[in-house]
Parts: sequence; structure tokens; C-alpha cells
Amino acid sequence: FFTNALFPVFVQRIDNKNFPRLFMESIVLSLITSVISVIVILFLAKYIILIIGGKSFLEAVLPLRILSLTFVLSIFINIFYNVIIAQNMQKHAILIGVVALIFNVVVNVLFIPKYSYIASSVITVVTSLIILTGYIFIAKKTKII
Repeated sequence: FFTNALFPVFVQRIDNKNFPRLFMESIVLSLITSVISVIVILFLAKYIILIIGGKSFLEAVLPLRILSLTFVLSIFINIFYNVIIAQNMQKHAILIGVVALIFNVVVNVLFIPKYSYIASSVITVVTSLIILTGYIFIAKKTKII
């Protein structure tokens, strides 16, 4: 919700000389809240799984811990995507999405048969990193951050 609320503010202030400061404040606030959330999930993963799925789903604790990392990444992906859209550069983001999709499908096909859902969890985190890296590259290319 926070990153979605930022979009109209980014659009309104994208050409303002103070935009880099607004952007950095958004990044810092997002980093603090997302890291706290991940730490909570890492420590409470077993209890979360017990409450939601019961004892028969305890094998899901490790994948939940791995996937909690995507929480941090997805927040930053959304922030950078908002900047990309505010700069009217969403066509470039499509290319990043296609690259991430191809990577995800190919690597899942290769590793899921042998490593199952653990591989899928790790691949999801890596795919998010690819998207975030691409979005950062696009945003830096605009020279507004």
C-alpha cells in the first residue's frame, strides 16, 4: 500500500529538484519496515506455518523463510517501477519482465524436478533480484536518482 501511495507523489514531483531526497526517504522507510517484517517472518515462520497449515505443513518453514526475502525485494521493485512509470519509461520495464520470465521458466524447468519447492523458492528470490537490478539500471539511466 505504501509504494502504491507513492506513485501519485512521484508523478507530481518527478521533475522537482528535491525528488532525489523524496526518493531516498521512501527507500529508507521501506528498507526499515521491510527488514523488520522479514526478521519477524524468519523467527516466526514455524508458528505461522503451524497456525495456517498445521503440523503436516512444517516442511514449508524453509521455503517461507526463503520467500520472505522477496518481501524486501518486491517493495523496492515497486518503488523503482513507480519511478520508471513516472518517467514514462515503462516500455523498458517490459523487457526486464520478459527476461525475468524466461529466466524463471527455464531455471524452474531445470531445477524443480531435482530440488522441488526449495528450488522454486530460491528461483523466485533470484528472479526478483533480476527484476530489481533491471529497474535500478533503468531508473539510473534517467539520472533522476
